[in-house]
Amino acid sequence: MYNVIRKFTFGGSIMAVWQLTAYAKEGTDEFKRIIEALGKEDIKVFAMSVAQINDLICIRYIADDVNDRATECVFDIGLIAKPRKVVCVQIPEGFKGLVRALDMIAQNGVCVDYSYAFFEKFEGEYCYVLRPADIDLAELILKKAGYKVYDTETLGQF
Repeated sequence: MYNVIRKFTFGGSIMAVWQLTAYAKEGTDEFKRIIEALGKEDIKVFAMSVAQINDLICIRYIADDVNDRATECVFDIGLIAKPRKVVCVQIPEGFKGLVRALDMIAQNGVCVDYSYAFFEKFEGEYCYVLRPADIDLAELILKKAGYKVYDTETLGQF
């Protein structure tokens, strides 16, 4: 059985995990400064994706304090961290399980723009961050397929 881990509630019934996205200029120490700022504030980062886009470095991450400290510490060093809702899914069978989950979502007409993995396993299984075009529909599909939903405190326990 698959498990969906969702954090924060911001109105409505959906409880999405909030990802922060920050951009650093290639050839500068901005990436290092972002990582140092998060570490200095003792912010726990559960998952991170780093990709180069032209002359920018795109850093996407799931942290334990997205709304306050994790955003402010990046702002304090002169950069911006933008929040965005994502779905975090605990999936058995690693990559094969991820393929099945993505197929299930795609069969219902929802495109997943990108995915990346958490650093640590959750209850012995890998957890993936998914950025579907339609968060509500993707979560509904996953719930109907038997994915278990966790609350904010549960994510913090891992």
